[in-house]
Amino acid sequence: MQKDNVLSVEDLSVTIKGDKRSVVPVQGVSFTIPKGKVVGMVGESGCGKSMTARSIMGLLPKGGFISSGRILFGGEEISSYTEKQMLAINGKRISMIFQEPMSSLNPVMKVGKQVEEVLRLHTDMNRAAAKKAVVDIFAQVGIPEPEQRYNAYPFQLSGGLRQRVMIAMAMVCNPELLIADEPTTALDVTIEAQILRLMRNLQREYGTSILMITHNLGVVAKICDQVNVMYLGQIVESCDTAALFAHPMHPYTKGLIASVPRIGQEEQRLSGIRGTVPPLNDLPTGCRFSTRCPYATDRCRQEAPPLTELEAGHSVRCFFPREEGQV
Repeated sequence: MQKDNVLSVEDLSVTIKGDKRSVVPVQGVSFTIPKGKVVGMVGESGCGKSMTARSIMGLLPKGGFISSGRILFGGEEISSYTEKQMLAINGKRISMIFQEPMSSLNPVMKVGKQVEEVLRLHTDMNRAAAKKAVVDIFAQVGIPEPEQRYNAYPFQLSGGLRQRVMIAMAMVCNPELLIADEPTTALDVTIEAQILRLMRNLQREYGTSILMITHNLGVVAKICDQVNVMYLGQIVESCDTAALFAHPMHPYTKGLIASVPRIGQEEQRLSGIRGTVPPLNDLPTGCRFSTRCPYATDRCRQEAPPLTELEAGHSVRCFFPREEGQV
């Protein structure tokens, strides 16, 4: 039910208009984010994950627009909001953590002031109260010596601390929805684990819903309650996280999982997904994965499969999800 979801995306398509032709990086995407849950969006680079997230925030690139579908946030359709309307909720009710904090933070402005700006924009706090709130949130996200770090510039902080600043900026207004776009990509595994633990703890403490954008299945396993697998702008599999790893049904999902090394597994060559992702301006006819799928038939190459619910809460975009060797 809509009242149980903080966000509902319904049949969303995004078009980017170019000089010579247009491309559709997101097509017919539908998913929900229940209140207080972490939902993952996983797939290779260029599959449409970040574009989906940016459409929610109203941050599409030049020439980009929502060509069909709608986005409901808190029961209100925001896909038709003006820039002014989106500014009123971005940072306050919906926040986003971007991939690389060094390119997202202002390099010539103290990090404390940057987080303070969010509070001054969305609340009636005076400067002293806002500064105290920033120092407090810095302490909550595990930044040591928060009073001193308030006056630091981004280049004076490590990658892990910069990411914590970004999380503090995203969480300082206690948003209903947090969108995390590859928040641990540039971090080593130790810091990655700390950041994921921090996000999970903050989510449990404040009840914030999270959309986790990632290509890392390890991140999905650690933090997500539900997951949507994307390929070439479409969701090809959607289910809860345990079901995804226990019995994946789409050959693309199986390929992603098979390419991940496992501790304790005998040394052997990792499996890979053959071929490369086709360009958006030259999509295959029929199933978009047909050019790389080892099980593709003539039907797959001619017809586009719908996203079908095969089990309760487990949907797959494939004509033959139970083909021998797939499940």
